[in-house]
Amino acid sequence: MAMSRPDLAPQTGSPVAVPARASRGPLCVAIVGCGKMASAHAAALLEDERCELVAAVDPVGEAAAGFARRFSLPRTYPDHRAMLRAEAPDIVVVCTWPPDHAAPVVDALAAGVRGILCEKPLAVTLSEADRMVAAAEQAGAIFMVGHQRRLEPRYALARQLVAQGAVGEVLEVIGAAGGDLLSDGTHLVDLVRFLLGDPPALWVFAGIDRTLPERMSPEGFGTRDFNTTRHRYGHRIEGGAVGHVQFARAAGPEAAGAGARVGAAPGAGAGGARLLFETGCLARPTGYQSLRVEGTLGRLAISGDPSGDGAPWLRIQRDRGWEDVPLPRVNAVQRQDAALLDSVLAGRATPEAALLLGHSARADLEILLAALESAVQRERVPLPLQPADHPLERLESGEGGR
Repeated sequence: MAMSRPDLAPQTGSPVAVPARASRGPLCVAIVGCGKMASAHAAALLEDERCELVAAVDPVGEAAAGFARRFSLPRTYPDHRAMLRAEAPDIVVVCTWPPDHAAPVVDALAAGVRGILCEKPLAVTLSEADRMVAAAEQAGAIFMVGHQRRLEPRYALARQLVAQGAVGEVLEVIGAAGGDLLSDGTHLVDLVRFLLGDPPALWVFAGIDRTLPERMSPEGFGTRDFNTTRHRYGHRIEGGAVGHVQFARAAGPEAAGAGARVGAAPGAGAGGARLLFETGCLARPTGYQSLRVEGTLGRLAISGDPSGDGAPWLRIQRDRGWEDVPLPRVNAVQRQDAALLDSVLAGRATPEAALLLGHSARADLEILLAALESAVQRERVPLPLQPADHPLERLESGEGGR
């Protein structure tokens, strides 16, 4: 079977159009939040001559100043609203912690910013996510979320192989990721949706381990205040999670008449593929974001990074045992940021950008919050999800659970 570069065609969602560009100079980019992911974006954008980094925003003056020195940004601001008024940027990259995503995204859209890239997860509640997605639709702007792993060759080619029927009908995907559900499970859920063609989820059943480490290094990703607040990236976390996500059966003639219909009551039919996930302290050491796709005719193994057992990035098992699939190496963050620039300059979401739009990240968040809700309620949770708050906050306050 030919293994050409995957076709990254747009998925579900309405086409996105942005106003025509009035100037042919470099696109002006501002970065809000000056942490580790902001550094990755700044390094990637500095390699692209189509844009110019004009400002950094962070309420911690030392962080903003150090970031500006490192990446030669001319100006810093303690507040994103002041930056928007003074700079009127074309593009804003939001790298604040998740509870603080909504305000800079919505304010930037109201100020006429034509392209926004927001780090994942989109938010910590569905109401915040809906607010951002609705604001982007109303503004007609490009609104992308940082699930850049969709643009890595190992996942994109695996998706192509699944779509081509290389492993037959997918029965289940087994996935593992270190870290908590919202911070790291968001990549896992997003990648499984991507591999399966972004089908809707029917229900989620999960359990969590609330045991947390006594201490974490304040230099880790999102752990600055963990030792005093037991929060990561500004929100409450669990120690580990395991669970199942039941997806609807993929559309197509081969699926006609088989399985449950979308929207059917949980347990009313087999549905489509199922995700079996394990995260945090309950995940096996198979590398970050490792996946195994089990089909009726074969299986795929996608190695985590770094590979836990030295395995290649992607392998396929069919009639003659395991075959390694050769893959190029790419900088997915750079590719993602370039897709945003491409889209703003073109006045529409390009195929790669269309894979990362806000409505897709909203679907990921709904599944993750449903997993936490299931753990709190100790029962299977059907989608669409109600209520729209953060279940762990309710659990810790004594309001949730049975």
